[in-house]
Amino acid sequence: MEIELTKHILQRYIERFNPNLESVENIKDRFSRARQAIISILETAHYVSDDHRGVLLHSPLHRCNLIVRKRKLITLYQPEKKHVNPKRERTHAAKY
Repeated sequence: MEIELTKHILQRYIERFNPNLESVENIKDRFSRARQAIISILETAHYVSDDHRGVLLHSPLHRCNLIVRKRKLITLYQPEKKHVNPKRERTHAAKY
């Protein structure tokens, strides 16, 4: 299935995943590199769920989620990790 990649989504990829591409002066080259990277992400992505907002895909290799609606990539983002507090505060004073 062909999925449309807009300039907007290419720019979001550069901002969120590879800011080093900003140093590429030629805009066409910059977007071409971003397009290739997103295609790689899409190739490794698998279906998670869908609803009225679109289809949610997840790429474990790249650790990112993608939302596709009407054959157009809407967004890509890294899911937030659950914060686990390794240091639990003691609620009771230790008895020695």
